Amino acid sequence: MGHPLSCDLRDRALAAVDAELSRRGAAERFRVSAASVIRWDQLRRLQGHARPKPQGGDKTSHRIEVHAEVILEAVPVQPDITLEELRARLERFPISLHHFRRRRSSSGILGGRRSG
Repeated sequence: MGHPLSCDLRDRALAAVDAELSRRGAAERFRVSAASVIRWDQLRRLQGHARPKPQGGDKTSHRIEVHAEVILEAVPVQPDITLEELRARLERFPISLHHFRRRRSSSGILGGRRSG
């Protein structure tokens, strides 16, 4: 996936549109596609700005974080609980413990290596 064009470029192209240049004319001047300038103009009209949406990042942790309390309560009750036992307790929830464990590993809960 490519990277979004800069906010500065978007702002300059839209300023040209505001100065009575057509959207296609602004696209030619700034060497971007006409579809991009048209889309930026529509975004600005709908949202009040034409900033790009964030890309990448975590898209799944919110599903398991909803169940964090249930998961974290199970650990003090049985401190030596294995991931398989925890999965069995949580099988009614459609979640993956992998991400939760990775996110919480720095706290020592459900993560890291056991000493002993």
